[in-house]
Amino acid sequence: MRYILLLSFILFGQLCLAQNEWAWYQSYEGKFKILVPGEIQTNEKVIPTEIGELTYHTYYHQDKSELPENFLYILSYVDYPEGGIHSDSTDLIEEFFKVTAEEASLQLAGNLQYENRADWKDYPAYIWRIDYNEEQAIMKSKAIIVDNRFYLLQVAMTKDRSINAAANKYLDSFDLLE
Repeated sequence: MRYILLLSFILFGQLCLAQNEWAWYQSYEGKFKILVPGEIQTNEKVIPTEIGELTYHTYYHQDKSELPENFLYILSYVDYPEGGIHSDSTDLIEEFFKVTAEEASLQLAGNLQYENRADWKDYPAYIWRIDYNEEQAIMKSKAIIVDNRFYLLQVAMTKDRSINAAANKYLDSFDLLE
């Protein structure tokens, strides 16, 4: 009986560890890599805009476990046409980031709690937090502009898990492929 109980604990422990294994996900098309806690799904959507059709590429992992630290991890990117936006356009970028954070807040019907410039390596970047779903859910975001490409990293969690190492691990792991 002891051996069966011991074996059960070992198997349960391995199952828990397997669910929390992080691995690098690389996108050669997207020119990035990022640490993720599980399988990545992808989506591509073409959206007509005033500056032409833009293709939004989205990579996401939804944690469906009972009490996840974060229930959604998202990385999206879009390439803007020449002259649309560029990481060297300082004045344009500041306004672009602010409008993006405000629009995200409207899309979630939430409240923008903070927004700050947080440059990444030699590129302009911005971070913000939105509380939504009647203040019970939180979306943390990090946006980076690399040349004409806009990257948006997001992590969603419940309010009681608003401070967790997995969110920072994900957001801080982003890097460009060489």
